Amino acid sequence: MAQNQGPLIPIIRFSEMYHILIECYIRKGNLEEAVTMLNALRLSRGAKTKITNDIEAVELMDRLVNDIIRETLTEGQTFFMYKRLNRNIFNGETDIEMKPEDWIVPIPYSETNF
Repeated sequence: MAQNQGPLIPIIRFSEMYHILIECYIRKGNLEEAVTMLNALRLSRGAKTKITNDIEAVELMDRLVNDIIRETLTEGQTFFMYKRLNRNIFNGETDIEMKPEDWIVPIPYSETNF
């Protein structure tokens, strides 16, 4: 590890801020604004089609989840999204049904035995 490294500073990407705001708009029922923002983000990522304003909230949330998965693939962020939204985890073939206790990672014995 480099000796001249400064303090680690957590960062948030612009797209993550968009995702947070879009989720808020969906939860508040402001689907038109959510669609506008999600379309802007998707088009900046090369999407060829727009999401229409006649979309239902549940389907729009599914589209948002898929967008977050694409944006944060392999970063570990999707675990926290699934946990926050209390959703089953899709493993590529089927849904893994998650119960509340499944979200809690046990503390290793070596960390508590001293």
